Amino acid sequence: MNGLQLILQTVIYCYMFWLGLYLLARNPRPELRSFVVFASAGTLTYALMLALDLIYQAGTAPVLIVAISWPLPLLLSIFWALAILALVPRAAAYIKYFPIVLGMYCVS
Repeated sequence: MNGLQLILQTVIYCYMFWLGLYLLARNPRPELRSFVVFASAGTLTYALMLALDLIYQAGTAPVLIVAISWPLPLLLSIFWALAILALVPRAAAYIKYFPIVLGMYCVS
């Protein structure tokens, strides 16, 4: 890994970590609260994936890093899917089908 790539990944990690904590610390309107929590969890998961990738590329304990990091992309996609579903109005007629849609998403 060259120096420019390391600096770029570190800057992106710092920004994503800050953004996740900023979203978590916000006090949004009650109807957007679940969206902000899921978006924050997704952003923090992405920051953790970046940090583990930096450590993995450094070559320290690669077996442990692989064991820890394999479920993170799955968690990231679940958090973002939940964030998108949280934006749908509660009065929508098709909201009763969301558990089925989320279950199909997780299975596939």
